[in-house]
Amino acid sequence: MKNTKLLMLVLLIACIVAGILTFWDILTTFLVSAVMAYLLCPIVSYVTSRAHVKRGVAVAVVFCFFAFILSFIISVTAPSVIHQMSDLLSEMQRYAFNLDSLAKSITEYMDAAHLPKEVIGLVTSLLSESDTYILSFMGSILTSIVGFSLQVFDLIVVIILMIYFMLDGPMLIASMINILPASSHEKMRSLLKKADLLTWRYVKSRCVVSGWMALATFIGLRLMGIKYALLFALISFVLDFIPYFGSFIAGVIEAFYALITGSVSLALAVTVFVIIVQQIEGNIISPKVQGDAAGIHPITVMFALLACNQIWGTLGMLISVPVAAVVKLAAGEVYAYIISPDGPSDSPEKGGPNG
Repeated sequence: MKNTKLLMLVLLIACIVAGILTFWDILTTFLVSAVMAYLLCPIVSYVTSRAHVKRGVAVAVVFCFFAFILSFIISVTAPSVIHQMSDLLSEMQRYAFNLDSLAKSITEYMDAAHLPKEVIGLVTSLLSESDTYILSFMGSILTSIVGFSLQVFDLIVVIILMIYFMLDGPMLIASMINILPASSHEKMRSLLKKADLLTWRYVKSRCVVSGWMALATFIGLRLMGIKYALLFALISFVLDFIPYFGSFIAGVIEAFYALITGSVSLALAVTVFVIIVQQIEGNIISPKVQGDAAGIHPITVMFALLACNQIWGTLGMLISVPVAAVVKLAAGEVYAYIISPDGPSDSPEKGGPNG
């Protein structure tokens, strides 16, 4: 019986993987819609309970309100953000042409500081290649923003799917649970409840921490006279959702901009400021606000980060931690099922639904 259970599980996983690989592009659209609906479902439930209306009415109210707010924010901020991002890229490209002379001045600055030649060579090499990587990364962000706004048909499909997910989400979840054996219904509900609690705990704590990082970045860069302080703060807020690397990438972009448009001393000031902010976030803010919200080991986070980046790109890195946490919960339940004893233990007398 044990081998039969294991064989059936392997075949089921193989079929699921084959289906995912075959219809991956379509599933991505469904996944985006489901995530956005998931984020709005608590508001729908709140309106349903407080206003004592049917779920369909609550979905219509929440969706219309959300669409109005989102449209307003996009119409007000998107043109400015895209314009500033375009100007920032143009300005960085213009200054990057003078990178050789800048590298020479930095080399002279390090020579005057009597740094080892190995260190000087390493810094010069990194600087000569940094413009390509940073400008490419910034360009990919701008391309993603513009590209997303132009995918009108995909956006319509996402909106329709969001409405269905918000309207019938609880029913769909209940239907999937009912497919499973009756003895596992309660365990599956418990698993979903844990996953939901863990995901929202992470999202809330991450928003608080990243918001603090963005505010501190804006104030600090503004005081140092950085032209695009607000844009850099927005970039810091988004990238800070990427574990370990996000805030570092944002700091490198800010320091690089200060270097090519200002001076070596300004770049050093920005670098020191970014390091101080990151240390405060990592050692003081995050432990107090976030704690062990995800409940997973840093090595697991690193693997999830790289895996989600390969599957979904930069957007995948933003959701890597919640995905890893949910997968961990599911894997634990599957493992417990595989090693569970067969036969009598599945009967009602040994802990079944009526036991």
